[in-house]
Amino acid sequence: MVHGTARDFLLSDDLESDFAANKTEAHTRLTRACLTYLTGKEMRSPRTGRRGSALDIAGKRARFSIYACSAFSYHLARASPLANDVLFLVDKFLEANVLSWIEFVARTHNLTPLIRAAKHLRTYLASCATERSPLDRLVQTISGWTTDFVSIVAKFADALTMSPSAIYSLILPSCPTKSAIH
Repeated sequence: MVHGTARDFLLSDDLESDFAANKTEAHTRLTRACLTYLTGKEMRSPRTGRRGSALDIAGKRARFSIYACSAFSYHLARASPLANDVLFLVDKFLEANVLSWIEFVARTHNLTPLIRAAKHLRTYLASCATERSPLDRLVQTISGWTTDFVSIVAKFADALTMSPSAIYSLILPSCPTKSAIH
C-alpha cells in the first residue's frame, strides 16, 4: 500500500522522473487489459440452449474478471482518444460479448454498472469527437449502446435481476430492431 501523498507525487503532471506515471496512458493500458478480457472466450455468450452456462463459472473466474466487468468503462472514459486499438476493442466487445457482460452484471442484482457504462461511453465519445467523425460506424455503434444500456435498465430491470439469462431469451427479442442491441 502506498501513502496517498506518494501516489499524488508520482501522478503529478509536472514530475520529471523515471518513476512518474502518465494517468491517460495508465487508463489506456487498463482499458486494453479489461477489454481484452471482456472480448475473450470466457465472456462469450452461450451458443446452446443452456442458459446461464457462460456465467455459471463466475465462482471459478479469476478476480480480474470481476474487476474488468466493473471497471472497464471507468478506465475507458479516461483513456486516450487517439488509441485506435481501444476503439476497435470497444467495438468488438459491443458486437460480440456485451450480452454476457450484461448477464454478469445482472447476477449481482445491481444494474448501476450499465448506467455508469453509458455515462462513461458518452465521455469517451466526447473525447473522441475531435478525432473521429460522428458518422463513423464505430462511433455510431458506441453511441447506440449509450442509449440502449439506459433503456435496458429502465424497461427490464426487474426481469434481469430475477433472471439474468433473460437477456438472451426475453429481452433481446423485445428490443426495437433498430437499436444497437440488434
